[in-house]
Amino acid sequence: MKLSILPVFVAFVFIFCIAITRRARSNESIKAAEARSVYALLLSFFAWTLVAVVLGIKGTHFELMARVPLLWQPFVPVVLLSTAFTFSGMLRSGLRGIATSTPGYCWSLCRLSALEPWAES
Repeated sequence: MKLSILPVFVAFVFIFCIAITRRARSNESIKAAEARSVYALLLSFFAWTLVAVVLGIKGTHFELMARVPLLWQPFVPVVLLSTAFTFSGMLRSGLRGIATSTPGYCWSLCRLSALEPWAES
């Protein structure tokens, strides 16, 4: 049985995003409506993650690869974010408030996770 660290990493990322949003809300850096818009964005990312997992478990990826290149899949979260960012001022101000209220040591965790793909090289 092969085990992967990826589910743990995905859970860590979602928990981190929820934690910094709750922290920004508790110290009143963002309003409740802005926090709800950030939670809605996280919920859409989580829904896409579940769709990708179901496609992978069912083996649909392999069926689709024969007919259609799967290069579009990584762009779904980008399209979700850019669409929400373009049309929601609450989301923009909420993300700005979260970024300014999050301490620097928390962003160090993001830098470490960004280096993870090169750790295997």
